[in-house]
Amino acid sequence: MIEADTLKTGPSATTKLVRSQRRTVAQSIFLVALMVLSTMTAVDFVTEEVSAASDLDGDGLTYGLEYLINTAATDWDSDNDGLPDGWEWKYGLDPLSATGGDGAVGDPDGDGMSNLQEYSYLQPTNWDNPATTGLLDNGVWWNGTIPVNDWNEEDSMQFNQPNCGDTGSDGQGNTILCDEDPVGNVCANGFDDDKDGQVDGSDSDNDGDADCSSDDDDGDGIADEDPNGWDTDGDGMPDGWEAANGLNATSPSNADGANGDPDGDGLINLMEYVNPAWTTNCGGVPCFRQGPDGVPTETVSPCDPVQGIGPGACATLTAEVDGITSTNPQDSDTDNDGLNDSYEALTLLTDPTSSDTDSDGIPDGVEINGAYGNPPQASDPRDNNTDDDAFDDGDEDPNGNGVVDPGETDPTRREDSGDEDNDGIQNWEENLSCTEWNVADTDFGGVNDGDERNVSHGTDPCDSLVNFVTTFVSFSAANQLFLADASGFNPNGGIGYYNNSGTYTAFGYLSASLTSNALQGVAPAPTGTPTSIESRNGSFCHTAANQDGTIGTTRTYCDDDYTDSDGDGLANWEELLGTYGWFSNPTLADTDGDGVNDYDEVFDNTDPTEPCFNTLDPDGDGINSYFENTTGCNLAFIGINNGSTDIWVTDYQSVDTDSGGVDDRTEYFDSTNPENDPTDDILPDDYDNDGIPDAVENLTGSDWRNPDTDGGGMLDGAECPQQFWFFNCVGAPFNLFDPSDDLPQNDVIFWANNTTGVVDLDLEKYWRKYTNDIPTGNSYAHDDAVHPAEEVVPPFTNLTHMASTSFANDTITWQISYNFPVGEGALTLPASTTNVSFWADSAVVLSRTNDTHRYIVDGGFVEEIVVQQPEYYFDWSTLASTSIAGQGFPYETALPAYFTDLTDSRSVVFNITNAVINDASAVNAYDQALALQTFLRDGNATTDFKLNFDGSGLVDGEDLAQYMLEIANEGTCAEFATTYVTMARILGLPARLVSGFKGGDWTGNGYAVGAQHLRTWAEVRLQQSSASGGLDFGWVPFDPC
Repeated sequence: MIEADTLKTGPSATTKLVRSQRRTVAQSIFLVALMVLSTMTAVDFVTEEVSAASDLDGDGLTYGLEYLINTAATDWDSDNDGLPDGWEWKYGLDPLSATGGDGAVGDPDGDGMSNLQEYSYLQPTNWDNPATTGLLDNGVWWNGTIPVNDWNEEDSMQFNQPNCGDTGSDGQGNTILCDEDPVGNVCANGFDDDKDGQVDGSDSDNDGDADCSSDDDDGDGIADEDPNGWDTDGDGMPDGWEAANGLNATSPSNADGANGDPDGDGLINLMEYVNPAWTTNCGGVPCFRQGPDGVPTETVSPCDPVQGIGPGACATLTAEVDGITSTNPQDSDTDNDGLNDSYEALTLLTDPTSSDTDSDGIPDGVEINGAYGNPPQASDPRDNNTDDDAFDDGDEDPNGNGVVDPGETDPTRREDSGDEDNDGIQNWEENLSCTEWNVADTDFGGVNDGDERNVSHGTDPCDSLVNFVTTFVSFSAANQLFLADASGFNPNGGIGYYNNSGTYTAFGYLSASLTSNALQGVAPAPTGTPTSIESRNGSFCHTAANQDGTIGTTRTYCDDDYTDSDGDGLANWEELLGTYGWFSNPTLADTDGDGVNDYDEVFDNTDPTEPCFNTLDPDGDGINSYFENTTGCNLAFIGINNGSTDIWVTDYQSVDTDSGGVDDRTEYFDSTNPENDPTDDILPDDYDNDGIPDAVENLTGSDWRNPDTDGGGMLDGAECPQQFWFFNCVGAPFNLFDPSDDLPQNDVIFWANNTTGVVDLDLEKYWRKYTNDIPTGNSYAHDDAVHPAEEVVPPFTNLTHMASTSFANDTITWQISYNFPVGEGALTLPASTTNVSFWADSAVVLSRTNDTHRYIVDGGFVEEIVVQQPEYYFDWSTLASTSIAGQGFPYETALPAYFTDLTDSRSVVFNITNAVINDASAVNAYDQALALQTFLRDGNATTDFKLNFDGSGLVDGEDLAQYMLEIANEGTCAEFATTYVTMARILGLPARLVSGFKGGDWTGNGYAVGAQHLRTWAEVRLQQSSASGGLDFGWVPFDPC
């Protein structure tokens, strides 16, 4: 609420009140008598019959009030200033004074309108008949504007006009209130009328005061709303400004109100009155405060970006350079510079009242629409030296027509010897050519202008200046940008641009797909819907466009920065200049003819001009194909630095050309014949028979005594094939020391589905992959010479070393499906497979070891195979006592002599083993085997074993069984199983180490077997005594884990 505590009057109004008070005593006595007499008889005054309440001259004052204030009762304008006496009295002016603030030209409210203009504003023609000079024929014109501020409207038409703040009865209080509030709802007009730094709140009673719940804050029964003379209609704009600019000063709505826009320039009236850069804020946001008292809203003035005058050097505010702070609300282009007022004030931030904001002699409209140079571009109307060279814009374009005429220079491009973009070409040179003085790579092809212009490159820095432009379709949550056409974007990724109505934002992308017209891996995402999507770097397509003839038609956007005549992936200039350390012929994709193109050689760091030096090695034997297919290369290219040259021709697709068992490269180092003599091959030792020579294992750090160093279920030789031995297994497909990569984790390895028979779910299912029986000291290995494999042709049946079929409840036909087809190497099958019925791929070659029951894939890939396995069930409660150790298995009982040499510390294993048997009172073979399993699983009163996944910490050279039993007492499942096999052999029980899978997840028809089922266990060969029938129990599994 805007309340006045004191009545603010001009000097003439104060004089009027003082003079009136001096006449009060005498005149009031006479007036009382006059009023009494007038009720009884008529009194003639100047031949008129009058009463104290009559208004003879129509000036808005009763005769009695005119008498008291000494105005003429029959002259509506006692002081002859053109203002009715009653109108002057109402607004606190002196009706007897025609000078100063009381006269016709006075402007006590400071709104730019004189009193006479305020009274006569919008007055109809011929309102008063000039022939009746003493009478206002139609009375006072009350519908003009108000001439004063802060006036007491409630008491304005009485003789005794109290001042605001005087003692007196006023509503519910004893103090006179002037009730001064603007017209309308100040709580909803968006202004800060009370100037408290906050936009006024809601005003439900529409009286325009701070108490939005009442229309009568002082309780005097009269609405508080009183207009302010400075702004009669309360729309924030002074009456005089509105009247002068063709707006209705008494109407706060429609085209005349604060939000009106009669000239349709997009700038509302309030912003035309006070330019958009305002001085007042509410909570940091610009807000409007009515004036003129207090802290009213004004234009930020001066605000000159050229001179750096104004807040923040006027960098982000609308310029105000000429002292004129209002635009014409009836003219969309106030300064006639060809630019719409709102476009200047809100977008360009130029001064809408000055046609040349930066005073450079070129009108703002010409600058913003300028077409200087090639490509044409505009100058900056807020900067008198757009290109920041030694010359102002007006000096460079003296006729100010927005183009570069003969004899003129370009105000948007520097004419000096500097190099703004650091491309190696001076600014003036670039401005005389097609290149940009402030863009290092004018055509965005990837090579800067100076390098392109160099004769060594032979490319055009302006080829091509055409951008590829396509339409936006959509953007997905997977950071995919779908386009109408993606052909102009580099398939290998790059930079693109969103065009939002002329504003460009760069984005990166990882790849482009022509089939789906989508860019992948886009960041950042677009804002809104871009006008278009553009690519500026077309270097990727220039060679192809030249070849297919589209460079001059549909693919003019392709840049020549990386012209590649031979299509080898290296630009011509990169080959000629040896950019990457090697020179090559730009007209030959493979300069040295070694089968490897120049690009690959350069990035392999081999010499593209030396055919003996490259990395093309399809068989992975460490010798490149050119070296193998020819003679004469220096042996230094394979690491033999004795000055000799190659005399052998070997097979570039075979690691071991002569099939002698030693790879070609090793034969070169051994000085043997790798071409056609297998008899001279010097075979390396492989103690654990895992497929990797001991010498290589000693270099890699893998265990030369353990065929599966990491215990992950894959032989070391399978994890590191021969082609990686030279590199000490670096880069091999599997890690020798990481068991988790031997098999796919969290996935099914194979499915075993039953097609016939009844599966006994109570029997543990074992799935064999490897069987090892040759002791190495810390594990067991497989000797291919001792257990040779023979090819299997389906249907195939073999019952060798299997249990008697009398112990089989049923025979299960398993359909084994491998999630990952098995190539060369061991094949996982049921542990007691007796028949191989079928496999799908005729290219598969399968072999089997007769006594260790290992199946090996020698060729092709096995995806599915059908086999049979008996379901053996042994009732050991009745059979155990008949069991004895299997006979005739020398390899499965072999042990180092030190276990039985009581003078050797390792004989402790012998002692512990026999103690376990004695403690268990185990007499028969089965009970002895079971006692060992129980001991290693559960320990005893003095020993507590723990299963872990990171091993026992075995020291190289130590025996595993001794280390586990005497020192570590913990280890992996494979280490416990290995220890079990050693202890069983000490008892004379044939035993061997098996690895594969145990169990599986029952699917209702079979098992799904995954990496979590990986297991190593022991098998013990048992049979019945001859007295009990001599039946064979076969290889019985024991799991000490």
